[in-house]
Amino acid sequence: MSIKYNGKIIAGGYTPPYATDNIYGITRISTNDEFKEGLSKTTCVTPNQISDFSENLLSKNVITNCLLEVPQRIKLELVDGAVILKAGSVVIVPNGADTFDYVTIENDLIFNYSSSGDTDIFLLYSSTLNILGYAMSSSATSGTTAPTDSRLYYDTANNIINFYNNGVSNNYKYAFPLAILTRGDNAITNIKQVFNGFGYIGSTVWVDKGVKGLIPNGRNEDGSLNNIEVTSDKLYLRTYATGVNNTNVNFIFQPNNTERPIGYVLLSRLVSNWEDINYIKDIDGSIYQGFMYATGDVTNGVITSFNPKQPFRAVDYSDKSTVTSWGFPSNKSVTLSVGASGSVYTAPANGWFNARGVITSGQYIEFTVQSNGLNVVTQDVDSTAHTILCPVSKGQGVVFGYNGTSIVLRFIYAEGEI
Repeated sequence: MSIKYNGKIIAGGYTPPYATDNIYGITRISTNDEFKEGLSKTTCVTPNQISDFSENLLSKNVITNCLLEVPQRIKLELVDGAVILKAGSVVIVPNGADTFDYVTIENDLIFNYSSSGDTDIFLLYSSTLNILGYAMSSSATSGTTAPTDSRLYYDTANNIINFYNNGVSNNYKYAFPLAILTRGDNAITNIKQVFNGFGYIGSTVWVDKGVKGLIPNGRNEDGSLNNIEVTSDKLYLRTYATGVNNTNVNFIFQPNNTERPIGYVLLSRLVSNWEDINYIKDIDGSIYQGFMYATGDVTNGVITSFNPKQPFRAVDYSDKSTVTSWGFPSNKSVTLSVGASGSVYTAPANGWFNARGVITSGQYIEFTVQSNGLNVVTQDVDSTAHTILCPVSKGQGVVFGYNGTSIVLRFIYAEGEI
């Protein structure tokens, strides 16, 4: 057969005479004359035409309900416990009614953390001071009632973010949070999440301009997926009201819904064959004309968990080094509280449990995976520091046993999980 795309033959081969079809915009032709024509013309196709063919095939007919492009405005590095916001990064500063300033960072800015604690924090940028700072992510709020205590607050009525100290604003005019950081003693240990394309603060979630995705829109006559490709034309916001409670929601962007362009759906509320029919269809018959871009939890109107999806990308042979790296340890880790020996820990993702400590003669440190009995153990006869790694799949339970001292326990995420 020969394969034509946009009227151009891009491949030659042989099939039984006179077979013909049209799938995904590709026409298969199979007379011997056309086969010979295909062989003679295949080399005329340029790399750009092949790329166009691949993009059209994957984006329009085979994939759906996904992200295609997300602006990468914020660029961060973690070096020796300090976070660097790289020059050229762009941050978004709410600056009065319906105004969002996209501020370009002229020089590298460094954030050094010099306190204790192991909870997550927001990385902040003050446009007034041109410096980085932080606030507790769990206590940040948004809405129309200013706090009377000390916390980060997004005033949605006046579209401005400030930190309040005992109810008094510092008037430093902050950008939307740049990232979520994991802190340790006098150092940042991990950049947990960077808010490129999407983010949240308190009860408010936003979608940046320039986010491109595919909206499921049924199927074509040939059975292929029908999609609507859209790009957000501006920054969109949604603030949830007190009393809204749902876990494991899928946040959805609906650009043509003027009343509620940002919302969320519960998979349990969708018809059972919604993926087969290629409509995000509620059991009440309504259809969501949007694409899902993140999962998370909403507790009493506050965003308590937010996990953006990644843009779709087809994997090819040239990506093999990247693909193989997905099974190795990443730079992302979390420090866990050490319970009594015999405590069970559940893997939050694919990765490794890592423990280190000092053990003497007859002492040990060990992991035992409950589902398959894998046992990783270290013992010693003198007082030395030991470290062990135990590979696990997401959701596996691990029994952690020890009788040494200075025990530190971490979970290290696989590269493919970040």
